[in-house]
Amino acid sequence: MSPKAVIFDMDGVIIDSEPIWRKAEKDAFKVYSIILTDDMCRSTAGLRLMQVVEHWQKRFGFDNEAKNFLFKTVHARVIELILQDGQAFDGLYDLLEALKGKGIKIALASGSSYAIIDAVLEKLNIKPYFEVLRSGDDEDYGKPHPQIFINTALQLKIAPEDCLVIEDSRNGVIAAKAARMKVVAMPEEDVKTDAVFRIADFTVLSLKEILRLL
Repeated sequence: MSPKAVIFDMDGVIIDSEPIWRKAEKDAFKVYSIILTDDMCRSTAGLRLMQVVEHWQKRFGFDNEAKNFLFKTVHARVIELILQDGQAFDGLYDLLEALKGKGIKIALASGSSYAIIDAVLEKLNIKPYFEVLRSGDDEDYGKPHPQIFINTALQLKIAPEDCLVIEDSRNGVIAAKAARMKVVAMPEEDVKTDAVFRIADFTVLSLKEILRLL
C-alpha cells in the first residue's frame, strides 16, 4: 500500500474522544429527561453534532429551543473535556512522523466543528503535521455522505483513489468508500464485529498497526 495522502478522521482515531462525546451527550440530554445509552450514542458516531441533535429531536419530539440548547451545551462540554482529559491514541506521533518522512500528505476530515478540531490539535500539539484541515461545518452533507472526503482530496490535489482514510465509525467508513478511497477501519471494541466494517480495505486495532501497512 503506497497512498499519496492519508486522511485522518479525528474523534476515535487521533484522540480517544468517543467516551468524551458520549458523556457530554448523555449529561446534556438528561436535562430534558432523555436517557441516551452508550449504544444510542454510538449509533450516531461520525455525524455532525447538529445532525445528532436533530436525529434525537425526530425521535423524542423536543422543540427547537431545546435543540439549540443541546447543541451548544454538548459542544461546549466536549471542548472542556478534551482540553481537560484528552489523550492521543497510542502510535499517533510515530505514525505522523513516518508519513512525514515518506513525503505522504496528511489531512484531517472531521464532522466536528473547527472549534473542537482546534481544541484537539492544541491539546495534542500536532497541527503542523496537517496540510489540510476540513470540518463538517464546510459541507452541505455530513457523513455517511462522501462530500467531506471528496473535498479534502480536492484541497490536497490528490485523486481520491490515491488517498487512504483512517476511520473508526460506521458512517465514516461508508463515506470514505463512497469517495472511492482506501479505508483503514479502527473501530471501538464494542462495535468491531459490525458488518459495515467488512467493506474497509484493512481493519486494525491500533494506529501502531498502520505503520506496518505503509
